[in-house]
Order: sequence, then C-alpha cells, then structure tokens
Amino acid sequence: MTISKIKAALFAALFVAIGVVLASGAAMAYQGHMFNARAHLNRALNQLNAGIPDKGIAGDLKEHRNETSAGFERVERRLGNIETRAEGLETEVRDLKGGALAVGAALVAAA
Repeated sequence: MTISKIKAALFAALFVAIGVVLASGAAMAYQGHMFNARAHLNRALNQLNAGIPDKGIAGDLKEHRNETSAGFERVERRLGNIETRAEGLETEVRDLKGGALAVGAALVAAA
C-alpha cells in the first residue's frame, strides 16, 4: 500500500498542528499557577499593611511584612522567567508552523 505525497503532507501538517496545541496548552497551564500565587501574596501583603501594630507585636508584624514582600519579589521574578519562556515557545511554534507549511508545499509541488 502506498500513500500519496499529498496525504503524507496533510498528515505531517496535522501532526505539527496537534503538537503546537499541546505545547501551548502546557505553557499556559504553568503560568496560571504563578499568577494565582502572586494574587495570594498580594492579598497577604495588603492584610499585613492594614494591620495596626500594638504593644509587643510590632516587630513580628514588620518581620512578616518583610517575608511577604520577599516572597512577592520571588514570584515576580519567576513570572518574568515564565513569560520569557512562553515568548520563546511562541517563536518556536511560529517556526514549526512555517516549516510544516514549507514541507507540505514542497511535497505537494513534488507530487
């Protein structure tokens, strides 16, 4: 049994399209988790800033506020790294789409 070049090109394009969808879905799922973490840290920081220190807890409150701020900064850095990786994946996806189209066109032209 032989498969025509047109069918082979169509299957190759379909395979690339499915891979692109799966890769982009995995990248977006990871970002959602980090955005939720940033929102939680923002809420915690707002709660600490709204607190009124009294008597002996002023030092504890300041320490917790500093820890929350440090955690927030770590999440911001991590989000920046994730956004950079997502941009790289988008570039790879565009390159793969272009390559798949070129291969498909070459196979169709050769048929």
